[in-house]
Amino acid sequence: MVKTITLVILMLLGTAAFAEEAFIQLEIDHDTLYLGDTVVLSVSATGLTEEIEHHALDNLPAQRRQTKGSYLRVHEGKLVQFESQRIELAFEASGTFTIGPLTAGDIQSNPLTLTVLDGSPENWRMPAEHVQLSVKLSPPTVYN
Repeated sequence: MVKTITLVILMLLGTAAFAEEAFIQLEIDHDTLYLGDTVVLSVSATGLTEEIEHHALDNLPAQRRQTKGSYLRVHEGKLVQFESQRIELAFEASGTFTIGPLTAGDIQSNPLTLTVLDGSPENWRMPAEHVQLSVKLSPPTVYN
C-alpha cells in the first residue's frame, strides 16, 4: 500500500515538474532599418489559455501583414503545441520605437526596441532584376 501511494505521489510530482510553462517570445530579424524597409516580428508562444492581445502594436506608425500558425514539437521529452505568428511591419515614420510587450492574460512578452532611420543606406542601388520598363503605344499605329 505504501509503495502504491509513493508511486502515485511521484507520478503527480513528475507531472507537475513537466507542466508546460507559458510564455510569449518576441524576436525581430534586425533592430535598425531605413524608412520604407520592412522588419519581420516573430511571435512564439506556448501554454497560453487566452489569445495574445496586439494592442501594443496599434500605436506603431507602421502597416502590418500577419500570418499565424501552430505546430507540435517535443520539448524536454514532452509533446507541446507552439503557436507562431509572423508580422511584417513597414514603418511610415522614422524614430525609435518599442514593440510590445504583448500580453495574453497575465503572461507578458519581452519588449523590443527598433530604430527606423530616414533616407537609405550609403551606396544603395536597386538590383537590376527589380527594374522593369514597359512601353505601350495607344493607338498601336503611328500617325503620319
